[in-house]
Amino acid sequence: MSEWLPKPIPSDLAPNALQALDVAIPPEGWFWRSWVDDRDRAETQAVIESLWAVLLGISGGESQ
Repeated sequence: MSEWLPKPIPSDLAPNALQALDVAIPPEGWFWRSWVDDRDRAETQAVIESLWAVLLGISGGESQ
């Protein structure tokens, strides 16, 4: 998943992106409650969790 990130990866990209994910789609927020189809929600959650893991790896496990 990280192949689309610019190289070299700017040091502030991952923490800022993690913070943006936290704000835009909090774990129990409206985004997750708004899904009608459980399968679609699970697929979307898997993609977001994968992105989260990549960003955490880049940031050394630290989010802002």
